[in-house]
Amino acid sequence: MKLSIKQTSLGPLETNAVLIIDEDNKKAIVIDPSFNPEALAQWAENEGIEIVQIWITHGHPDHTAGVPALMRALTGQVDLVISEEAYAMTQKHGEDFFGLPLEPFPKPTRFIQDGEKLGFGEGTEIAEARFAPGHAPGSVVYYLADAKVAIVGDVIFREGIGRWDFEGGNFRVLTQSIREQVFTLPDDTTLIPGHGPSTTVGWEKAHNPYLS
Repeated sequence: MKLSIKQTSLGPLETNAVLIIDEDNKKAIVIDPSFNPEALAQWAENEGIEIVQIWITHGHPDHTAGVPALMRALTGQVDLVISEEAYAMTQKHGEDFFGLPLEPFPKPTRFIQDGEKLGFGEGTEIAEARFAPGHAPGSVVYYLADAKVAIVGDVIFREGIGRWDFEGGNFRVLTQSIREQVFTLPDDTTLIPGHGPSTTVGWEKAHNPYLS
């Protein structure tokens, strides 16, 4: 299986939506579609790629708001994957986020578990789900070992970490999650955060002021 990974910034908080594409079978997984995700569906249609799954890193609205619109824009069946705690958080959202309307978050296809292997189907596992709470309950890091990439949501940023003053946040838990679930990955692993530029495990071990 030949994988490619693309990312684009969506919504008012410039959330990084990530696409994992199986170039051989022309199927794709979208992670964290934020507001106005229709461009993702249009891009996939133009490229002849079928989006078949949506994965969510955590339940904050800037990472989940585009799910209903994206599912409407796609013609085929789409599996929606999220942790149970993150889904519970989506059910507490109001009707707007920074003045932008929020639609109800759909019922997931299934809940994922810590350590579960995910992929395009049976026998095509490409990622490991690593639970990393502290920024938000049920936060998930998706680690693609063969691609040497981890999609980390708002757990860690380049020389920064996620906020811990939201509901369910905790600085000690967050830094422990990073040390156990991110810093145990190979140093050359690229980290794609929920906002801002990518970084690597090795760089953050050496330069992240919150983990020194």
